[in-house]
Amino acid sequence: RSGNGKMCQRQPDEFSMRFSDPAGDLVVVDGESVWTFYPSMDDQQVLKFSGLNSDGRFNFYKNLLTNPKDRFDATYQGIEEIDNQRAHRVFMKPKETQGFRSTVVWIDTETELIINLEVHDSNESIRKIRLTDIQLDIVLADDEFRFVPPEGARVIVR
Repeated sequence: RSGNGKMCQRQPDEFSMRFSDPAGDLVVVDGESVWTFYPSMDDQQVLKFSGLNSDGRFNFYKNLLTNPKDRFDATYQGIEEIDNQRAHRVFMKPKETQGFRSTVVWIDTETELIINLEVHDSNESIRKIRLTDIQLDIVLADDEFRFVPPEGARVIVR
């Protein structure tokens, strides 16, 4: 399964991924709760999780770049070109349980920003994330990090 969309991050604890393909699918972390809504699979079901249990799972920068030497065994794997961008490839394996088994991170050689991720989850799935059109220090509307379930949808709290 693949998708495209817009990802926004506001430190320290807000995140949104709103998909354009499949249209309407989303993940929103509002600082207190993690909301997932995938109308492409079930337009009457919303999942709501405590944000306290997300452990930075949706915050790439917090999860991967906070004290990385203490938290990961990392292996530098050289430089690769991704869509005409040269990037350092780094394999990272958590020293303790992190909700994923390992990840490969590509860091742009010029901007030093993460531009690509390949996350090997604990459930054996692999998430590939390509970050493009990265904009820093912009003002994001509060609505970007809010979600109201559609009328009539079943909200499952976990």
